[in-house]
Amino acid sequence: MTIPLPVISGVWRVTFNWHNAVTGWNTANVMHFREITSGPLSSSAVAGTISANLHSDMWVGKVSGDQLVNYQMIRLDGTSATAIELPTGSGWAPVGSGDVAPQVAAIIKLQTGIRGRSNRGRIYLSNQGEANTTNGAITPSSIVTAATTAWTTFQTNIQSGSGNNIVLGVASYMRAHGGSGAHFNPATNIVCETMCATQRRRQPGRKVARH
Repeated sequence: MTIPLPVISGVWRVTFNWHNAVTGWNTANVMHFREITSGPLSSSAVAGTISANLHSDMWVGKVSGDQLVNYQMIRLDGTSATAIELPTGSGWAPVGSGDVAPQVAAIIKLQTGIRGRSNRGRIYLSNQGEANTTNGAITPSSIVTAATTAWTTFQTNIQSGSGNNIVLGVASYMRAHGGSGAHFNPATNIVCETMCATQRRRQPGRKVARH
């Protein structure tokens, strides 16, 4: 049975939908943003703020063949329908190089001001280029530093820019308790980790033996 999304006041669940033009693969990143401008905001207003502040350095070594197709957006108010918004500008365009490493991802770590597993999060940036990984680490180290700076700048700008202000953070759905106690905390520290993560996806075209 499908578990319904929780109700968290003023929070948007935004799915970044990616398509790789070379491999044909589709991937997604789910992030959560809370309105800090007097709301409720429209999906286009939230998407516009996100698009206006993206920078290519945020995507670490994600290959340049990846394209951000759209944002799938839903306001966690218990009633709103999903909206599809298109990205604008060029800040979504990754610049990693080499062939795609299917199971390799860069990690963007989200820390909040509250302790506990439900109050921290990770963004897994898939389709890292083979030219940007060495011995299980993102290389060169300069792109790790640049990514941390870019994400930190993004967080600052979406909060303090003119217009519709939002903040990136961690949403805890508390599904084990039926959504009771679901909450959101803004990210107070955002770091790109040097070591790669492993995504448990099957190698395309590879069959798995059954015993």
